[in-house]
Amino acid sequence: MSFYGQKSPEDVTIYGSVYDAETNSPLQYATVKLQNIKTKIYTGGITNKKGRFHFNIIPGRYKFTVEFISFKPFVINKLDINQDIDFGMIVLSQNAEKLNEVEVSAGKNIMDYKYDKKIYYASKDIGNKGGSAVTVLENIPTLRVDEQGNINIRGNMAMILVNGKPFGGEDATRDVLSLIPSNTISKVEIYSPSAKYDANSGGGIVNIILKKGKGMGFTGTMEIHGGLPDNDGISSFINYKSDKVNIYSTTSFNHTIKIKNTNMEQEYFDTHNNPAGKMKQDRNDDRQKNSFLFNIGSDFTIDDKNTISTSILYSTSNKNYDSDIFFEDNNNSGNLIQSTNRDVSDNTDDNNLEALINYTTVFNDDDHKLSFNLKYNGLNSENYTDILKTVLTKGISKQNSTKNQKLSTYLFQADYQIPFAKNRMLETGFKTNIRKFSNNFLYSALNPDTQVFEPIKGFTNNVLYDEYILAAYVKYSKYYEDLNFSLALRSEKTYTEIQELNINSDDKNDYLDFFPSVNIGYTLKDEGILTFNYSRFIDRPEVAQLNPFTSIADNRFILTGNPYLKPSYSNYFILEYYKEIKKITLTTALFYLGSTDYIRYIIENSGDHNADNFDIYLKK
Repeated sequence: MSFYGQKSPEDVTIYGSVYDAETNSPLQYATVKLQNIKTKIYTGGITNKKGRFHFNIIPGRYKFTVEFISFKPFVINKLDINQDIDFGMIVLSQNAEKLNEVEVSAGKNIMDYKYDKKIYYASKDIGNKGGSAVTVLENIPTLRVDEQGNINIRGNMAMILVNGKPFGGEDATRDVLSLIPSNTISKVEIYSPSAKYDANSGGGIVNIILKKGKGMGFTGTMEIHGGLPDNDGISSFINYKSDKVNIYSTTSFNHTIKIKNTNMEQEYFDTHNNPAGKMKQDRNDDRQKNSFLFNIGSDFTIDDKNTISTSILYSTSNKNYDSDIFFEDNNNSGNLIQSTNRDVSDNTDDNNLEALINYTTVFNDDDHKLSFNLKYNGLNSENYTDILKTVLTKGISKQNSTKNQKLSTYLFQADYQIPFAKNRMLETGFKTNIRKFSNNFLYSALNPDTQVFEPIKGFTNNVLYDEYILAAYVKYSKYYEDLNFSLALRSEKTYTEIQELNINSDDKNDYLDFFPSVNIGYTLKDEGILTFNYSRFIDRPEVAQLNPFTSIADNRFILTGNPYLKPSYSNYFILEYYKEIKKITLTTALFYLGSTDYIRYIIENSGDHNADNFDIYLKK
């Protein structure tokens, strides 16, 4: 944060910037203090995102100090200030004692903690070698990547940004992250939930900062990796930089194989709670995936105040999932009734295109700026599943399914922020997000008499889903030397419409919500950081949760969605403490999450039977 006050004729101005000597990157929140030697009165503040400080003082003799946690302070014991002074670049080095401790254990600090965010320096962690963005995120404390590729913070979905800009399109985000090479990532910033961002980012905000060439001209890297089980790939990063233009490009190809075995046993009871039978299932999955990504972006500096950034990302993947599912059914005496084997071959081709343009203008102060984002994301997915079922007593039967999905997302966003008075910031903005989804699903079985595949009644579906979200927010922040806080309020107007064309069903929903947030950070005398955060957020159903039919590989446990699912609301409170103690960083947290209309999968008996006269259970 820069400091601009009303300058009286007697005042003089001091300004400069503070940088990390090792990484040559600006240090935000560094403390700049001047103590008047005569009056003993302190004046000062903290640096902004670019490490800069700028404020007015009364002429006199001062002790000038620049401090940052775990760094050696920069001190001038006696400084006569009678005119404006430009301190230029002040470089801080890490504390020698702490550097020695780090060299013994890991070589470099990987995590850094601020009052409003955590910073993970991905390029310093050797555990990320040969991996992807997903590998990087899995190595960050408090972050979890589940089997579906969702990014969670303490069980809540996180919003993903890349270079501070919107990224991905729900399902596309997960696949694309697995294609971004880890060696192209500089660092990851994890922000506390805030009403400044989408109300469905209850876990917080994960901002992935990609590397860009620092030197003029061409720079580039190439990496080839391999692993067991099969995780092979090749990636390249190329950057060109001149005075006005920076162009960067990433290309990657990956081949992965995942093998999974699942065993399940289910026991049945009659209406009198007496054992009625037992079912055992043994499932083996062999999942192979080939994927390709190409990304090209540019930053064009019109002048010192105006910048245009663009990026185009294209990714494609082919997934071949083979499953062998064996069922064994027994009566209550343990005698075999029937055994069934299902050989499932599932093939999916995904194509994803994302285009983004950003315009940013900066006013007199670097923290006073206006930015616009316009983004399009389109995902096209085609799936074909072939099923060969073998029943011990009935022989062989064949089924297949086709599923065509299209998901288009359109986004327009404007953000404005302005510092005012002393150590204060006001931010406001609005966002329009449009999402259109279509799903055409057909499940057929081979007629043994005609040898023609015929649709199975009740398992054919054609769904259209439209979602429009209009949002606006305002955020106020105040910064002191040891205390920082922000208050924010977001409003979101949501309109949804879902149509099931095969049954002529049309359901519309229209609602307005408000989402407040509070963030407080305090630096204790022991240099520990204490933070408190409150936020209200919404969990809207994902496309997979709305889609009526997503998988029929297992005809006894069918994965299905609910197209009429309503959103869930939550209130989230968290108190955290960070403290560096010699060789370790201690982090503790106490949090509370209260939700209404919580969305979760359940398994229930559908009341129907499959072709083998066994109950069908729905996971929905």
